[in-house]
Amino acid sequence: MQIIGFDQGTGPHIAELAADGRLRPLAEREAFWRNPAQAMSAPAAPWQSATGAHLVPAIANSARVICIGLNYRDHAAEMQLAIPEKPVVFARWA
Repeated sequence: MQIIGFDQGTGPHIAELAADGRLRPLAEREAFWRNPAQAMSAPAAPWQSATGAHLVPAIANSARVICIGLNYRDHAAEMQLAIPEKPVVFARWA
């Protein structure tokens, strides 16, 4: 799943982006990051064309995100890296 930020004139939102370029809105950007689990468990909106959607940052400028990398075997294999003994933790500051 690829998560993107987009705006179609109603403010920044988060959407799932499909391989074919369609998007499925998930939630308003700030609401999504306040409670991503709730946003992901909400009934799915229909897929729609990404035509006319303006891409925006998926994370607000003030965001601080802690990430876990190589947290599943397929990802490590995809990156051609050894499976780590301990989680790879890193941060993404805006």
